[in-house]
Amino acid sequence: GWEVPTDKERMFGYGNTDRAIAVLDELLSLRNYVCGDRFTAADVYLGSQIMFPMQFGMLPKKESFLRYRDRLTAREAYKRGNEIDDRAGAKMGLASPQPHSRNSSTQCWPSDPVRAVPARLLPPTGDSRSR
Repeated sequence: GWEVPTDKERMFGYGNTDRAIAVLDELLSLRNYVCGDRFTAADVYLGSQIMFPMQFGMLPKKESFLRYRDRLTAREAYKRGNEIDDRAGAKMGLASPQPHSRNSSTQCWPSDPVRAVPARLLPPTGDSRSR
């Protein structure tokens, strides 16, 4: 995260990373979802902001975050959404990305993501955006 001088924290929007994580940890320790015991659109946003960085080691795996992730991923709508994504990815010849293990010698992401995209999805060769 960003290192924000204490006297400038009020100008930074959320103060500092440790405080933001502590607030979320407390919130999710007291409630099942952002707005209480009911899943809302706020959980769609916050869930992605917690699950993605936690999956890749960019956010600490607090017990409250793990329980929240488990509640979100247990929802039938979440499972259906993943099934739709997996089918669409398979049609394009893509595999679902997996988190990279720090102890693993293999990469989960291609070293050149543009080359991993099927050619039919890339812009025409004459396009200045192509490689």
